[in-house]
Amino acid sequence: MTADEKALARASEAYGASLRDRRVRAAVRLEEVSARDPRIGEIASEMKLAGLAAVRAAMEDTPEAVEARVAEIARRNLALQEERTAHLRALGYPEDYLYAGPFCDACGDTGYHDGAMCACFQPFYVRALEEQLEEAAGRCFPSFETFDMAIFTASVSVPDAQSRAERTAIVRKCRDYAASLGRTAENLLLRGESGRGKTALAVCIAKAAIARGVGVLYVSAPSLFSLREEERFRRDEEAGAALARYRGCDALIVDDLGLEAASPLNAPTLLSLLTAREAAGLPTVLCTALQGNALSQRYSSAVASRLENGFSAVELRGLDLRRMLKTT
Repeated sequence: MTADEKALARASEAYGASLRDRRVRAAVRLEEVSARDPRIGEIASEMKLAGLAAVRAAMEDTPEAVEARVAEIARRNLALQEERTAHLRALGYPEDYLYAGPFCDACGDTGYHDGAMCACFQPFYVRALEEQLEEAAGRCFPSFETFDMAIFTASVSVPDAQSRAERTAIVRKCRDYAASLGRTAENLLLRGESGRGKTALAVCIAKAAIARGVGVLYVSAPSLFSLREEERFRRDEEAGAALARYRGCDALIVDDLGLEAASPLNAPTLLSLLTAREAAGLPTVLCTALQGNALSQRYSSAVASRLENGFSAVELRGLDLRRMLKTT
């Protein structure tokens, strides 16, 4: 899996802020305990001065003198640490109460270990991906854990609606699909009229995959095609960079396919995106209300064939869930 650059930058900023907050908390604690026992503050100052002395020795002395000086400073620091521990215990504090060193021993607070994202950094990256998803989707959507199956399976009261068992199976299929992202290149097509739950299920898929660190990006078709217009006619570098992210992310969700403004660029843009992602073995989820011939008419027979033959389709029928939610 590859990390999304924007999410990575956001995660790095949050990670750095958490480390700074930790150092601030350590300083506040030092002030707190020093007020009760001034010797603890004196020890902190002595240890800081010892560290500066070691740096000066490394810059000014001969290698032999540096080695001897550093060993002397290390012995002094160890004695100071033991003295500080004794004072903290006497006040009833744990011995690591003032520790401000690395939070993570594996990576030393760099966020990376053995060339990969460290476990201490991953929650920040996951949260950054979640924030991007929430911003792109535009409103709060459920996860599989909070998905309202009562509403979803209740919309089966019209002749062409799916049974409750089928609806339950659809959610199960989407959940299984989410669990496979990052390991499979299978594409998914969520198809149904407006309000049938396509976006909600797509976001559930994204949230479940993101929780495992899969770099899922979400974009609406109108936004996607607008970016292509910006890149093509205005030479917009940011638009080009955004399109490159969508081509190369671990998994991509394109929502509201068919609701974009008509443009001769739409069909080649969509076909190029799908071809690039297929060649890279990257899965794509599409959400659309378009059926059969409507796909060929709006885009091209090549796009329609790609969707019909290269995607596992999930058909959503029944009542408009948005209308049902307003009446409950």
